[in-house]
Amino acid sequence: MTNTPVNYERLRKRYRPRVLRLLFIGESRPAGGTFFYAADSNLFFHTQSAFGGAYGDRLPQGVQFLNFFKSAGCYLEDLCLEPVNRLPPTPRRVAHHAATGPLAERIGSRRPGTIVVVGLGRSLRSCIGKALKLANLEDVPRFELPFPAMSHQPRYLSELSALIEELRAKGILP
Repeated sequence: MTNTPVNYERLRKRYRPRVLRLLFIGESRPAGGTFFYAADSNLFFHTQSAFGGAYGDRLPQGVQFLNFFKSAGCYLEDLCLEPVNRLPPTPRRVAHHAATGPLAERIGSRRPGTIVVVGLGRSLRSCIGKALKLANLEDVPRFELPFPAMSHQPRYLSELSALIEELRAKGILP
């Protein structure tokens, strides 16, 4: 049996919605080999849990959640397409800056209703802000949440659940 390498971007694009209501932007896929769109990363599990807090028991689980996420108009894009979470600080910041223009190109043709930046690092937030400006998306409502790790999970869950409920009440999410 041969281990075929995962084409992460092909997998991501499989779940890209036609109408983008809620765009999540993270730093990068994890260096450990997990991936949101493989339904096996910390971000996946905590995002699914936050949606469960807003949608309740009828929310599908696992890979079926990804289909729900797509049908609801939600999508996760990353600033960097290659993992950067294990890089030392300076190379990580360099990677963030190098990825700013490419991110703007990837999201520039989309017009999300709301943007959620996942991660509170100064370099990450700054580069995503620049990408949004380059993509003419700086007027889109934007929320910043911590990455759900290192004791930030409760805040991520509560703030994302509240945002989802607010977007549902406004008719932005189904």
